[in-house]
Amino acid sequence: MKKSCVVFLFVLLLAMPLMMAVSTEVKIKTAPFSEVQMVVYDAGIEVFTLLERYIGNSDKYGDISHDFDIADDIFHLKVFVKRDGETLVSGEKFLDNPSGGFVYLEAAPKNFELIPTPGFENGTAIVNETNAAEVNKTEVNETEDDKVSKTIGFSVFGEQGILSKKHFYYVGGFLFLIIIIGFVAASIKHKMNSSPRNIKVKKLSEMQEERKENLEDKGEDIKDYKQVIEDAERKIAEAQADIKKIKNNEKIKEMKKKIEDDESELNRLKEGRD
Repeated sequence: MKKSCVVFLFVLLLAMPLMMAVSTEVKIKTAPFSEVQMVVYDAGIEVFTLLERYIGNSDKYGDISHDFDIADDIFHLKVFVKRDGETLVSGEKFLDNPSGGFVYLEAAPKNFELIPTPGFENGTAIVNETNAAEVNKTEVNETEDDKVSKTIGFSVFGEQGILSKKHFYYVGGFLFLIIIIGFVAASIKHKMNSSPRNIKVKKLSEMQEERKENLEDKGEDIKDYKQVIEDAERKIAEAQADIKKIKNNEKIKEMKKKIEDDESELNRLKEGRD
């Protein structure tokens, strides 16, 4: 149960950036009827870190737009444009774009004049005087509660808001540290509260009896060891006696041969004397 809770909280921390992501519409004006690739990457890290990629085709005015879900306050963008296998724009960079709203960018190929879109200026529809008056009237009639809610929303999700990327990592790291400390404390408490092992208490008489048996066993081992030594010494003595016998037999043979030689010499001398 505790392990499941830790896994759930860990997954929740990982999923929080996705839940905090806000929709950001990016509109690019470039050459018409071209393949456009938009690459969104992290603005807070020096090393290139891909966040999202989109590939689509521009219309007859060269316009193309896409909604990105971006959790950071700002983001970088690279734009690639191709048409008929020819590269028109190769990775043009647009840095520090604000997230959470509408972003209009122009990626014009070299020696190419962008085509204006009728009824639009800088990517947004042109508002006529009647619509402008209605918009102004709506803004005047905006209540103070709406202003307060917008202020609160900005303070929560803005660059300095409590749910900005920087504050999120601080809060997330703090929560993760609390989870680890709680898990370790719960494990220690569980071990301390678990039933202790059965400890066998021996009487003094039992300990003396065991010691006596151990000494007797050692005594038998010593006797067996002495017997082995005696048997080895006896075998060595027998081997030495056999060696002496062999040597004596050789000496006897040599003496017999010498006696035979002496007798032969004596007989030879006697025969020569006669």
